Amino acid sequence: MEVRASYPVSTVENTSTKGVDGELPGVATFAPFNLVIKCGFDGFDSYDVNLMEWRLRDIFFSRKPFYIVTSENPGIKYPVQNPDIQPDYSDYTATKFEMTFSVYKGYAESINDTSDLNFLNDNWQFESGVITDEIKYNFNEKRFTVWNGSSDKIDPSLRHRLKLIIHADAPNGLRIKNYHNDSEFIYYESLSKGDTLVIDGVYPIKNNKRVGINTNNDWITLERGNNNIEIDGNGVSNVSAQFVFPFIFR
Repeated sequence: MEVRASYPVSTVENTSTKGVDGELPGVATFAPFNLVIKCGFDGFDSYDVNLMEWRLRDIFFSRKPFYIVTSENPGIKYPVQNPDIQPDYSDYTATKFEMTFSVYKGYAESINDTSDLNFLNDNWQFESGVITDEIKYNFNEKRFTVWNGSSDKIDPSLRHRLKLIIHADAPNGLRIKNYHNDSEFIYYESLSKGDTLVIDGVYPIKNNKRVGINTNNDWITLERGNNNIEIDGNGVSNVSAQFVFPFIFR
């Protein structure tokens, strides 16, 4: 079997001004890329080849998107849609298949997210070594460090998965700030320890009800590597926080 992921395709919308040299660079976005898988089948007769083709139809054609994990990168999953399959019939007993999948999100993800934290198993893959005993995603203090092991920034406005689960005594609201990139979320209403404040992507939810009207309408983003986070406010105490997200890879 041969697996090959195409390189990322980026789009940048620069802004030009009449009478001014050059352009103002915009922010790059990434289009879907292709994951090409080549495999073969050797059977005893044409009936085996026919059964194999029906099996491929059953596995790879679905009404909904799905994930593919390959042996080349066992810690990464590719979110894909139904493939384009090109068969090459060598003879009546053998067939080669080239399957081209569209990785529709424009990035791959770690198999697990940070709610399942065991970096020593085979479901995690990194570009460089990490010190696992210093990394955590559940906190009981106001100031802590969140490590983003992705090859990219985690930005909920770009449909990247990021969930913050907060419990605190906050009679005057609270503020969450990432000092690494100055992203900031402010909740203006009170919280008691029995309340649950969830920031699910760009949507703040308190006790299963959306409360965006009571916020600064902003959200937290995570840069690559370490991010210094603070949760504070007037009278804030008894803070606990959980950060849940997958690592993403181009």
